[in-house]
Amino acid sequence: MTPERRIELSVGLIRRQADRLFVGGRCTHGPLRVGDVFTEAFRYVKAKSLADYGKPPIRCDDSVREIQLEVKSIAFYQRFVNQLYAGDVASSG
Repeated sequence: MTPERRIELSVGLIRRQADRLFVGGRCTHGPLRVGDVFTEAFRYVKAKSLADYGKPPIRCDDSVREIQLEVKSIAFYQRFVNQLYAGDVASSG
Protein backbone atom coordinates (compact mmCIF):
# COMPACT_ATOMS: atom_id res chain seq x y z
CA MET A 1 0.00 0.00 0.00
CA THR A 2 1.42 3.37 -0.99
CA PRO A 3 1.48 6.13 1.65
CA GLU A 4 -0.86 9.07 1.21
CA ARG A 5 0.64 12.15 -0.40
CA ARG A 6 0.27 15.45 1.37
CA ILE A 7 -1.27 18.02 -0.96
CA GLU A 8 -2.33 21.53 -0.09
CA LEU A 9 -4.06 24.24 -2.06
CA SER A 10 -4.31 27.75 -0.65
CA VAL A 11 -7.68 28.86 -2.05
CA GLY A 12 -7.98 32.38 -3.42
CA LEU A 13 -11.39 32.11 -5.07
CA ILE A 14 -14.37 29.78 -5.35
CA ARG A 15 -16.91 29.97 -8.18
CA ARG A 16 -19.98 27.79 -8.71
CA GLN A 17 -21.29 27.12 -12.19
CA ALA A 18 -24.27 24.75 -12.64
CA ASP A 19 -23.28 21.51 -10.89
CA ARG A 20 -19.52 22.25 -10.78
CA LEU A 21 -17.34 24.08 -8.32
CA PHE A 22 -14.29 25.97 -9.60
CA VAL A 23 -11.48 26.68 -7.15
CA GLY A 24 -8.53 28.98 -7.80
CA GLY A 25 -5.40 29.19 -5.72
CA ARG A 26 -1.77 28.32 -5.12
CA CYS A 27 -0.45 24.80 -4.70
CA THR A 28 1.49 25.13 -1.43
CA HIS A 29 2.43 21.48 -1.03
CA GLY A 30 2.24 19.10 -3.95
CA PRO A 31 2.20 17.95 -6.59
CA LEU A 32 -1.55 18.32 -7.08
CA ARG A 33 -2.86 15.98 -9.80
CA VAL A 34 -6.07 15.45 -11.75
CA GLY A 35 -7.94 12.75 -9.81
CA ASP A 36 -6.73 13.85 -6.37
CA VAL A 37 -9.45 14.15 -3.71
CA PHE A 38 -9.54 16.70 -0.89
CA THR A 39 -11.24 15.45 2.28
CA GLU A 40 -10.15 18.13 4.76
CA ALA A 41 -10.53 21.88 4.93
CA PHE A 42 -8.64 24.31 7.13
CA ARG A 43 -9.40 27.93 7.96
CA TYR A 44 -7.07 30.57 6.58
CA VAL A 45 -5.53 32.72 9.30
CA LYS A 46 -3.18 35.46 8.15
CA ALA A 47 0.17 35.32 9.93
CA LYS A 48 0.86 38.45 11.96
CA SER A 49 4.32 37.46 13.16
CA LEU A 50 7.08 35.02 12.25
CA ALA A 51 5.98 32.76 15.13
CA ASP A 52 2.50 32.44 13.56
CA TYR A 53 3.97 30.48 10.65
CA GLY A 54 4.87 27.63 13.01
CA LYS A 55 1.35 27.24 14.41
CA PRO A 56 -0.75 24.29 13.18
CA PRO A 57 -3.69 25.17 10.91
CA ILE A 58 -7.21 25.39 12.32
CA ARG A 59 -9.34 22.58 10.93
CA CYS A 60 -12.90 23.37 9.88
CA ASP A 61 -15.50 21.72 12.09
CA ASP A 62 -16.35 18.27 10.64
CA SER A 63 -19.77 18.31 12.29
CA VAL A 64 -20.76 21.29 10.13
CA ARG A 65 -19.89 19.88 6.72
CA GLU A 66 -18.07 16.88 5.29
CA ILE A 67 -16.17 17.50 2.06
CA GLN A 68 -14.91 15.36 -0.77
CA LEU A 69 -13.68 17.42 -3.70
CA GLU A 70 -12.14 15.61 -6.65
CA VAL A 71 -9.87 17.47 -9.05
CA LYS A 72 -11.39 16.94 -12.52
CA SER A 73 -9.21 19.41 -14.44
CA ILE A 74 -6.45 21.97 -13.86
CA ALA A 75 -6.19 25.21 -15.87
CA PHE A 76 -2.68 26.68 -15.73
CA TYR A 77 -1.94 29.86 -17.70
CA GLN A 78 -4.84 29.28 -20.13
CA ARG A 79 -4.06 25.64 -20.87
CA PHE A 80 -5.02 22.38 -19.21
CA VAL A 81 -2.36 20.33 -17.39
CA ASN A 82 -2.39 17.06 -15.43
CA GLN A 83 -0.58 18.32 -12.35
CA LEU A 84 0.71 21.37 -10.46
CA TYR A 85 3.84 21.70 -8.38
CA ALA A 86 4.32 23.63 -5.14
CA GLY A 87 4.27 27.35 -5.87
CA ASP A 88 2.13 27.09 -9.03
CA VAL A 89 -1.07 29.17 -9.23
CA ALA A 90 -4.04 27.81 -11.20
CA SER A 91 -7.75 27.04 -11.17
CA SER A 92 -9.30 23.62 -10.73
CA GLY A 93 -12.69 22.29 -11.72
